[in-house]
Amino acid sequence: MKADKAFAATYRVGKTMIHIVPPQITEVERERRINEVKKVIISILYQLDKRTNIPNSL
Repeated sequence: MKADKAFAATYRVGKTMIHIVPPQITEVERERRINEVKKVIISILYQLDKRTNIPNSL
């Protein structure tokens, strides 16, 4: 690897160097991924709410 390449993060574990390189994505793809994560979070919260059976009128 070239030494002049920029990395998002670099970690050293023992004698091993780990470089983190983020994917190159478009703004449209980034928004699509964020929206998908939001849908999953809402789904998880909805499932947790159904399991707890706590009334919303507290």
